Amino acid sequence: MKKIIFLSGLLIGLGGTIFFAPHTQTSPEYDASVTKQTPAERIASIIDSDVKIETDRLILRKVHGSLDKEGNVLDSNGNIVFTTDNKIIDGSKGSVRQDAEQIFAYASNPKMAELTAWENHKTIDDSKKFIRKILNGYNNKTSLMLVIENKENNQIIGSCGFREISQQENKAEFCFAVGRKYWGKGYVTEAVKKLAQFGFDNMKLDKIEALSFPKNTGSIKVMTNIGMKYIKTMPYEVKGKEYDIVMYSISKQEYFAQSK
Repeated sequence: MKKIIFLSGLLIGLGGTIFFAPHTQTSPEYDASVTKQTPAERIASIIDSDVKIETDRLILRKVHGSLDKEGNVLDSNGNIVFTTDNKIIDGSKGSVRQDAEQIFAYASNPKMAELTAWENHKTIDDSKKFIRKILNGYNNKTSLMLVIENKENNQIIGSCGFREISQQENKAEFCFAVGRKYWGKGYVTEAVKKLAQFGFDNMKLDKIEALSFPKNTGSIKVMTNIGMKYIKTMPYEVKGKEYDIVMYSISKQEYFAQSK
């Protein structure tokens, strides 16, 4: 039995484990159409850029901050905001700390953990650890996690992105989480469609996969709505227990065939 700590498709609370629209807005700092780049070089250049993707109501962006060699979280000026033991430096303010506070606001709801592979955030330290994990994924070029901002109030309402990015197989796993108060408002589908397009158009992935609990019908509906197909059911250990998990997938060819 394969063991998993952090299931990509199990990040959402109700609907959405993954992530199209006519045009994807991205940073001018990279050009994903450069065909001379290897897959690894292309993905690295995208992850290193200031990724920003917009939908009608949402902005998908990277978390603020960076990591130093010791693992401290730094702001844009190189000042330590969170130490390695998650201590907040007295007087530290700004975007990094604000990200942590807004992530905690949605991720602390116990309902978020009912159909996910992670526990709800008990304290702000859990949200700081989450930010550190995201930044580490940027550094290692193994994941591209983004926060989801509501344009109406500039508040973070969830997170989405790609993890387990395989440069050898040129594929990645979708992951998605949105705050309980935002379920049923179409935010999941809006973000998922745009991110799927970004994965195939900009990252040039060959395949996107996602995992979910079978009873998470909202998540599965979002997957099928963007053309993902059921692949298999398999046993996974989640939170110390074994569950049946379903895998869905869509290839580049399938995605563009349905988009015509």
